[in-house]
Amino acid sequence: MRITKYGHSCLYIEEGGARILIDPGNYCFLDMLLTPADLPLCEVVLLTHEHSDHTYPEALKIIIAKSKPLIVTNAGVQKFLQTHGIASEVLGRGAERIIKGTDVGSVAMRGIACDHGLIADFIPSVENLGFLIAGKLFHPGDCVAPLEEVHADILAAPIVAPWMAVREGVEFLRRVKPKIALPIHDAIVKYPEALWYKIFDIGLANTGIAFTRMPIGEVKDF
Repeated sequence: MRITKYGHSCLYIEEGGARILIDPGNYCFLDMLLTPADLPLCEVVLLTHEHSDHTYPEALKIIIAKSKPLIVTNAGVQKFLQTHGIASEVLGRGAERIIKGTDVGSVAMRGIACDHGLIADFIPSVENLGFLIAGKLFHPGDCVAPLEEVHADILAAPIVAPWMAVREGVEFLRRVKPKIALPIHDAIVKYPEALWYKIFDIGLANTGIAFTRMPIGEVKDF
């Protein structure tokens, strides 16, 4: 599996001949290091929930014009996208979908029950859907407490947000026990030596989990 980090919670996955883009939200483009037109071709776009740092209609329209991908998400995001004239397909919690790649290969993905973390009791919650890709990579969106047990070698791990405490993020990783943790939801963390990263380094010491930072645009094969 080849993974490229495009900032915040946006990952680009190449697996089984398929190219999958996850959560190309507006935080990917804040520093002007990247524009929606710079994102590579893809067969599928996965959207975990409707918050703008994950689902950004202006960027999606550019991605659609370039790649004509299938957009897969939950019912809440589908309703939101319809107001912007963007078509999508709903993947239910526990449901599976086979994505065909550019060649004879394909990749399976499954919707994971992942409620959005609570920001505050006076802020309405939104529907959130996690994705397990090829049984290898788990992207939970804005969630560190899935409603089902998930096993994956690679976990896209949120590290800083108004809906989570750092200790919850560390505990999440210890429960899932992936081989590799890729920090996501980290757009506000500008420097690799920032406190959040250090806390995760300390909290995951001696667990066998490789906490693997990826700068914007970096590509790694797993």
